[in-house]
Amino acid sequence: MSFRTTHVNLKVEDSSSHGRSEMVLLHEEQVFVLEFKMVEEDKGVQEALDSVITQIREKRYAEQYQDRGEPVHLIGMVFSRSKRNLIDMRVEAL
Repeated sequence: MSFRTTHVNLKVEDSSSHGRSEMVLLHEEQVFVLEFKMVEEDKGVQEALDSVITQIREKRYAEQYQDRGEPVHLIGMVFSRSKRNLIDMRVEAL
């Protein structure tokens, strides 16, 4: 299914003056800033989640969307390299 048919505005590798986020979704008057990490095993998942959320905050990926007056969600997702699947995620609001 294409994101276009879901009416989601999808920005991949969205650049700002501070860096480049993996993905930004603009949907139903909300902003979702996503960053992904991969781990070798199911070890270090919480550390990876901490790292990815910290990266979004420190590099201020969401800053350019804050003046929209819409809720902004920071989403960190961790994937297993061996299982090739999502193993955990964390969502925080700005």
